[in-house]
Amino acid sequence: MPVLSEAERQALAMRLVGDYEARRFHVELSTAELRGGGTIAGRVHRDRELTAGPIVMRTRCIEAWREAPPRIPIVPARHSMRFPRWHERTLWSQELVVDGLAEAHWAAFEFTLPPDLPPAVEARSVAWRYEIQARRPLRLRPDERAITVPLGFRAMLLEPGLPVPLRLA
Repeated sequence: MPVLSEAERQALAMRLVGDYEARRFHVELSTAELRGGGTIAGRVHRDRELTAGPIVMRTRCIEAWREAPPRIPIVPARHSMRFPRWHERTLWSQELVVDGLAEAHWAAFEFTLPPDLPPAVEARSVAWRYEIQARRPLRLRPDERAITVPLGFRAMLLEPGLPVPLRLA
């Protein structure tokens, strides 16, 4: 018996979760134990030449939940264009400054998660996710950002019937 129906699987795949590279660098994960007491380790990898300056690494645990939008009584529910609203709250956040990416091609980072954090879960109406962001502050332009969100449901989307993995290692 599959864990999710096909409609739920499609809705889960269409979630808007930030996962993109910056113009000149990207984030690569080597270890991600997505639960309290785990670790997240990896590196920031340079794609093009960078000027000297720090890159600020930030990891945070986000709790997100879905709220149904208000229903308009005139329009039947099956014909309305109602989209659910997602709210989020940061449970934990930590920053680390990485230097020396102008000379080297990559720089390592590691975060240790506090023991009281929940495991990473992507459900239909609630989610606890871990987000890793690399930000390079610029003076005259918007900051360059690379974000990666290691999610457990990606394997479930590829192979129906698998249980939701709570840990990516």
